[in-house]
Amino acid sequence: MTIPSDRYDEGYRAGLEAAERECCRLADASRLASGERYMLKVAGERIRALA
Repeated sequence: MTIPSDRYDEGYRAGLEAAERECCRLADASRLASGERYMLKVAGERIRALA
């Protein structure tokens, strides 16, 4: 049994789009984590300055 070329292309394209969405989601999560680390660093510096 063979898969018609157009259906294969649709599935392949859908797979690529899903992978791209997941990469974007992970990149957003990474940026968020980076921002949180930065905010914690700044907060720590401010606390040390007050001490």
